[in-house]
Amino acid sequence: MSNDESFGEMFERVLDEADAGVTITDSLVGAVTGFLRGEGLAFFRECQEKHGTVSPVLTEGKMPWPVHLREGMQVRNFMRKRPECEGWTDHDFDNTWKQVVELAIKEQG
Repeated sequence: MSNDESFGEMFERVLDEADAGVTITDSLVGAVTGFLRGEGLAFFRECQEKHGTVSPVLTEGKMPWPVHLREGMQVRNFMRKRPECEGWTDHDFDNTWKQVVELAIKEQG
């Protein structure tokens, strides 16, 4: 961090540099679409429509339900096995899985 760079600016720069090598391909989106099938896509679509994100913390029950840690982990673990994601870091998966799911939803119409 230079003297002229704020912490926020440094943080954004580091995130941009970390994500620079990540490419979301059509084949990855298609593979995730197939993995989620109709039921999984419907779940994430409902989250997006109802809560404004595919990764909300659901609070309808007695305990909070963090979609990022549950269903999101299943998507990330599936993506880890894909050749399109070779060389990705955990940070890349954490920051990209939602975009992939959103593209899969969009692809399904």
